Amino acid sequence: MAGKELNMGYVIKCPYYNGDKRRTISCEGCIKFFNDLDKKKTHLLNVCQDNYKSCNYYMQLQAVYDESSKLEDKEAISNMRLRFYNDSKERRIKRLIQYIGIVERNVASNIEIKQREIKKLQGMVKIAVSRESIALMELAAVMYQNGITEIDTGELESFRQNYIFKFEVSPENDRILILKTAERIAENDDRGIAEEISDAGEKETGDSESEKQPI
Repeated sequence: MAGKELNMGYVIKCPYYNGDKRRTISCEGCIKFFNDLDKKKTHLLNVCQDNYKSCNYYMQLQAVYDESSKLEDKEAISNMRLRFYNDSKERRIKRLIQYIGIVERNVASNIEIKQREIKKLQGMVKIAVSRESIALMELAAVMYQNGITEIDTGELESFRQNYIFKFEVSPENDRILILKTAERIAENDDRGIAEEISDAGEKETGDSESEKQPI
């Protein structure tokens, strides 16, 4: 039995092989589709070339030929082969639909994963923007508190070190935050120390005056 020679130099010996393209192999009554080009090449060389008798489609189609050879009515023979072709196509269509369903589920799953990742990134962006906004508001509050109207962006780090700030809850209303910069805290501390010194001085003065009074 003479085979059909391919462009690559291989000889296909299967009698039902009609030809092949990049992703398909055409047999009598059907076309096989391959996603993987290496699998298609392997099938051509390992099955169609020499071991075609191990191919399920070959065995099924050969059985139809063997059965139809017993018939004398040409129309009956033709109808038997047509039924086989149609049944084979229906099976392949069902498998293709199942494969499409699997692909669709995988795509849907990947889309869902990507959507979750996008939402996570959006949340991270919102947090970053929120933090940046809060940082700018705090910077503006410190500048306003210290009477600063402009600042060199290249000196922000130095500014942060020189104007360390914090917020305190108002003792009168816990919904109100009071901004206290390092300078204000220092002023309060100095004032407190001055008051303590003043009190101590007054006490000492008072004691001295009492000592000077005659007994």
